[in-house]
Amino acid sequence: MIVSPTRANLIGSADDWFASKGYSRNIVMSVPSFAAAPACIISTGCIAFLPSRILPNPLVRPIQLDDSPPSFDVIATWHLRSNQDPLHKWILSLLQQEFPAQQSANQ
Repeated sequence: MIVSPTRANLIGSADDWFASKGYSRNIVMSVPSFAAAPACIISTGCIAFLPSRILPNPLVRPIQLDDSPPSFDVIATWHLRSNQDPLHKWILSLLQQEFPAQQSANQ
């Protein structure tokens, strides 16, 4: 299973990692969000790379790996017209509090 929020993009950041170990993925399902993945995993028996923040979750069980797949950056973006929106400013302030080392390009 792969998580792809906008479309069924069946190429992921872990493909090179799998290939370096002599494996290729057999993607049988794409889900739009990490939140939707556990219910799909338990009902289909698929496996997926998920962020650790969704654990513990009674629907999934983590598997310990000897070598971790590559990590990826999570990026928040917005249209410039939203810069003055009070809700946008509030959400951005929460993100900046949670991730203080990160810099915003629109600051």
